[in-house]
Amino acid sequence: GPFDVHLTIDIELQSLAEMHAKGMMRKYGARAAIVVVLDAATGGVLTMASIEDAALGLDADIDPNFAVSYTFEPGSVLKPFVMAGALAANVVGDKDTFDCEHGRYAILPNLIVRDHEPQGVLNIDDIMAYSSNIGMAKIGAKMGRQSLYNVLRDFGFGVKTAVPMTGEAVGILPQLQNWSAATLPNVSFGQGMATTALQLTNAYTAFASGGVLFEPQIIDHISTKYAKAPLYQAKRQQIRRALPATFAKQAVTMMEGVVVYGTGAKAAVAGYRIAGKTGTAQKIDPKTGRYSSKDVVVSFCGIAPSDDPRIAVCAILDDPRKPAVAWASDIAAPLFKLVTAAAMNILNIPPMSL
Repeated sequence: GPFDVHLTIDIELQSLAEMHAKGMMRKYGARAAIVVVLDAATGGVLTMASIEDAALGLDADIDPNFAVSYTFEPGSVLKPFVMAGALAANVVGDKDTFDCEHGRYAILPNLIVRDHEPQGVLNIDDIMAYSSNIGMAKIGAKMGRQSLYNVLRDFGFGVKTAVPMTGEAVGILPQLQNWSAATLPNVSFGQGMATTALQLTNAYTAFASGGVLFEPQIIDHISTKYAKAPLYQAKRQQIRRALPATFAKQAVTMMEGVVVYGTGAKAAVAGYRIAGKTGTAQKIDPKTGRYSSKDVVVSFCGIAPSDDPRIAVCAILDDPRKPAVAWASDIAAPLFKLVTAAAMNILNIPPMSL
């Protein structure tokens, strides 16, 4: 035809991401795997891989591009936004510590928050590195529901990204009048709200750009054989500043700790500084309407290289069934590592000089 639409997708990275996603999905018996890579400088979608197991599958009634159509509770990958928001609102400071109650904290008699590894008193860096739900629930309580809601909305949660693709879901960020007593602690560690892989990756891109949220782009330019200049050329569209730059940078430093000494050790890529966060989120059991004891979504989201961010990456596996107890630190972090290492190579991003 007369028009050529040029996408932002990097074909080489897309095919490698699909290969790694498929391999990890099979290895861990997951229903689906999603990988999104965004260019931190332009918002361009470099990779959007949605793989599903034909037998297990996801919901039949959503668009097969799960990166925009599939909605899931993110769990702990949401914690950096909450923490950064708490720092920006000045409700927590660098030196603050929180008692993480040795892994069990009864907010109300019927509302128990648990940690997967019992911890005592932790500083805010360790709350992030060891991913303490209890620490985050206490930080969320200090923020209050309005402040927590505002920071998540500022990062684009509960709003379509407006990328020109069919079937994009909006995610779920409950309106404040619908928050129950459980919503505030739950949202503090990424439950009781939901997002899509593209929305989540785009929010991480804001950490890479000093706290500014941009629109993701899928079309790079449109050309025609009748003219030298493109008919359309994508321009970086700023949505808003979600955070002051100092707090975005502080959140990145905390996420480096996740990879250096915390739950994200298996996301490390040799020669590069990596910042990111693990998430293991319980899924709602459709039969009971309650959180399932066995069905989870595991994810790892981050930016690389974290000292000069070029890309944001999210790697997500839905409902891994092997091993019996699935944690993001073991399953999603290695998928992130494979994709990020491939991206560093394909995009010619040099490793740190020693």
